[in-house]
Amino acid sequence: MGRKFYSYGQAANPHRWLSRQLLAFSLATGSISALAAGCTGSVSSKGDGNDRGGAGGGDVDNGGSGPGPSACESRGVGSGRWRRLTARQYAATVKELLGQAPDTSILLGDSRTGPFKTNALFPVEEGDVGAYDTLAKTLSEKASGDLSSLLSCDTKTMGEDRCATRFIETFGARAYRRPLQSDEKSAFAGLYMTGKEESFASGIRLVVQAMLSSPNFLYLVEAGAPDDNGMRKLNGYEMASRLAYTLTGTMPDADLFSAAADGKLDTVEGVQSYAKKLIATDRFIDVAKEFHVELLGIDAVTTAEVSKSGRFPDFTEEMRQAMAEEPRKFVGYVMTKGSGSVEEMFTGAYVFPQGPLARVYGDRIKASDDGRAEVSDGSRQGLLTLAGVLASHPAQLSPRGAVNRGHLVRRDVLCEVVPPPTVKVDFTLPPDAETKTAQELLRIHQENPSCKGCHQLMDSIGFGFENYDPMGAFRTKDGGGHDIDGSGEIVNIEGDGKFSNAKEMSGILAKSPEVRTCMSQQWIKFALGRDPQSEDACSINDLTKTFLSGKGDIKSAVLSLVASDSFRFYRGQ
Repeated sequence: MGRKFYSYGQAANPHRWLSRQLLAFSLATGSISALAAGCTGSVSSKGDGNDRGGAGGGDVDNGGSGPGPSACESRGVGSGRWRRLTARQYAATVKELLGQAPDTSILLGDSRTGPFKTNALFPVEEGDVGAYDTLAKTLSEKASGDLSSLLSCDTKTMGEDRCATRFIETFGARAYRRPLQSDEKSAFAGLYMTGKEESFASGIRLVVQAMLSSPNFLYLVEAGAPDDNGMRKLNGYEMASRLAYTLTGTMPDADLFSAAADGKLDTVEGVQSYAKKLIATDRFIDVAKEFHVELLGIDAVTTAEVSKSGRFPDFTEEMRQAMAEEPRKFVGYVMTKGSGSVEEMFTGAYVFPQGPLARVYGDRIKASDDGRAEVSDGSRQGLLTLAGVLASHPAQLSPRGAVNRGHLVRRDVLCEVVPPPTVKVDFTLPPDAETKTAQELLRIHQENPSCKGCHQLMDSIGFGFENYDPMGAFRTKDGGGHDIDGSGEIVNIEGDGKFSNAKEMSGILAKSPEVRTCMSQQWIKFALGRDPQSEDACSINDLTKTFLSGKGDIKSAVLSLVASDSFRFYRGQ
């Protein structure tokens, strides 16, 4: 593998020995070639979670609601795996380190835990290593071309070798997100000296390239130290990284590094204190946006079925981008100018009709000074009725429209796993099917004993979205000119789940204990890159209590999350 990985050096550099030195360095220090071996710990779960079709198989499974506030018996931590930086995290980290915006399109696609990009599910294969190698080489070449911006020392006054030593220590600590060990410093110093035979810049370039190729950079390495309860407590630097990537989407800043060095992240109080600072930043708002975008699969709007049907000429690239951006604006508004609550995520009666998106909403909206457009006729309420969300999960161009959108809510908002149909399902249509509307057929379908169990869970919710066409435009009649019945029922929840339209349905979800409990599980997945397990019951218990309080303040819940054992400890190999 090493020969394959470093073949670029032999092709791009006439000094073949330089490539051999780089290969020897990688083998000696555990560089990227080790990625193909996996760098993973053990996971206790029922499935791999790499599918939006279910919760991903954590041990917590009690009808979809997960462990409620009464489920906690003894404190513990579920097992996890090391995670590779997602494309978004990689780009943000490189920007912090080098001031460059890398082209991450060549990287291995992100794997998911439930709806979230986490890269915790499989090791990098041999064929994928080259992409990381190529990008590291490109980035290091550009960085070494402007040493004045890269180095924090002056080679004329300090000397090249001393300056390189300082660079290895300071840049290495930032790239690895911890101080380098003595053997690592020595190895990088040797690599620098090898490259310096060509030039000082070449020596620095090789150091940067090797660091960016290392699992210590590409993975969120978490080992921790064992405690008396069979768990491993994350050390200060590991906690700094977990806090930073969870709450800001990028590497720790100087303040977090300093806190780690001073032992200020060793206590719950210290972790929460620094978490409060991070939550108050714009970067956390961006994280909250991505949480909800990934939760609801909104970016799928850029490849939605309706764009391929030819029936919606307005579904242009500009329209798709406006639809993808609107939910981010909505979440940003809720988090900065609204209540910052789960409730408002489902009840905010406003939209953000940028560019061509205004045509989808028509004259049912009234523009405000802050970029919003208020909706007073009840046709829109909350994230689920935004055009971008609806177009990401379109009423398919078939009689199964309600199933698609209903499944989204059941799976990702209520955290229930709906099994696939069995081979014994009877799909026979009634004799008078040609006289029935698509919705009438679905309602009849619900009464079929072989289908009712699952389709009552999905279709009854999906009916609430029938007033929206595949592009998310509001309508009162279907394509055949028939009146639309938007009534339905959210079954398997506490209280009355019956509704007459999407507004009432969103209102029910906004106050539903099952939704708040699901959000606890989803934030665990998002933050830790794994499914909740039975050992996490106490941590989920504390998080759920916060979500169940009042309107469900999201920032308060996240502070509860970072204080939990599941966030501060690790269990795995």
